[in-house]
Amino acid sequence: MTAVPWWTNTSWRIRYFRPVASVSHLIDYTLWKSNPLPYHVHNVVLYAVLAVPALCFYAAFFRHAWAAFCGALIFTLEPCHYMTVRWIASRNDIICAIFLVASLIFYLRFSRREGRSRGFSSYFPYILALCTKEISFHLSRSSSSIHDLIRFKNLKAALTGHGRCTCSCSS
Repeated sequence: MTAVPWWTNTSWRIRYFRPVASVSHLIDYTLWKSNPLPYHVHNVVLYAVLAVPALCFYAAFFRHAWAAFCGALIFTLEPCHYMTVRWIASRNDIICAIFLVASLIFYLRFSRREGRSRGFSSYFPYILALCTKEISFHLSRSSSSIHDLIRFKNLKAALTGHGRCTCSCSS
């Protein structure tokens, strides 16, 4: 079964370039061969690792630590993540989410002017997310654009980088 529409040539095959996820599976196979339990444990550990940047991301938006903790807890216990964690082949989703959230955290810190180097440091996890799953191309940059639109009162100020900020997440 392939992911090619019915009107295309039947000899076409889609090949993904996902080196980060491939290396992750290669390491698991090298260590555990055909034993599926460590693969599943690895997915659970990666999901637990994702909870930490999720907490930091929520802490960047909420004023109270308990609100950020509750947001990260709700994210972590969300039932729709069950299949992503359970399915071994879907590990790229978890790894991509880790890198995307890290990229957004660095971007938020950069937008607060906490350090110019963080602006460039947001690109490293973004590039790793791109090497993990293709959806990160759209998701990360559109999220930062939405953040800019929320920060400023009008579109022109957001596009030019000038204007009065209206949210509590930047000072």
